[in-house]
Amino acid sequence: MYSPYDCDLYVATDARFGYDLDAVVGKIDAMPAPLVAENWAGESSPSWDTFVSPLAKTVQDMRRARCRGMVYPSASATSVPYSYQLGATGRRPVGELGVSRHLEAGSIIKAVLMSRYRSGGVWNRLSPVRSTLEDWLNLEKRRGGLDGPEFFQVYYGDTVANKDHLEKAKSREGVIWMLGELKAELQRAYSNCAPLRRQLHRIEMSISLIKKMKPTGN
Repeated sequence: MYSPYDCDLYVATDARFGYDLDAVVGKIDAMPAPLVAENWAGESSPSWDTFVSPLAKTVQDMRRARCRGMVYPSASATSVPYSYQLGATGRRPVGELGVSRHLEAGSIIKAVLMSRYRSGGVWNRLSPVRSTLEDWLNLEKRRGGLDGPEFFQVYYGDTVANKDHLEKAKSREGVIWMLGELKAELQRAYSNCAPLRRQLHRIEMSISLIKKMKPTGN
C-alpha cells in the first residue's frame, strides 16, 4: 500500500469470527491494475493528516477522528517544519529562492570562500549558511529542478564561482558587496522568521569581520 511492488501485503483475520478469508483475498486479486504503472513520487496528502471516514458527516465526527493529545509540528505564517515526524523541531522560512537564485547564492559563497579577504571567522560563519541553503534547496527542488550531481554542485563540488563573482572577490569592497547582495536576496525570497534571521546574522558577522581585517600586502 505504501511502497507498491517493494513490499508484501498480508491479509489476516481471527478464525473465531468466521470471516471468509478466501472471499476477501479473491476480491483483492480481482482489483483492476493501477491507472499509472510507473512509481509516483508526489504527495497526495501531508503526512500528519488524519484519515476521516466518508461516513463522518458532521464537524463533531471529524473532530473525534483525531486522537486526543496528538501533537505534531505545524506551519505558521512565516515558517514551516523541515519534517512532520514526531519530535522534529527544525524549521525553515516560508518562501522559495528558486533554482536560478540558489545557483547565484552558491556562486557568491564559493567566490567569497576563495577570496584572500576571507578569514577563518568568515569561513566558520558562511559554511553553515551554505549547508542550510542546500537543505532549503533540497526541499524546494521537489517541485522541479536539479537532481543528482547537479544538485551537489550548487553549493559544493568542484564547480567554481562564475567569472563576475571571482572578479569581485579580488577586492574587499567586492566581497562585501556580494555578501550584501546575498543577504538582500534571502530577505526578498523568504519570510522574516528565526531560521532566516540566523542566516542573515551569519552573513552580517562575515561582513563585519571582513571590514575589520587589517590590510595585507600584494
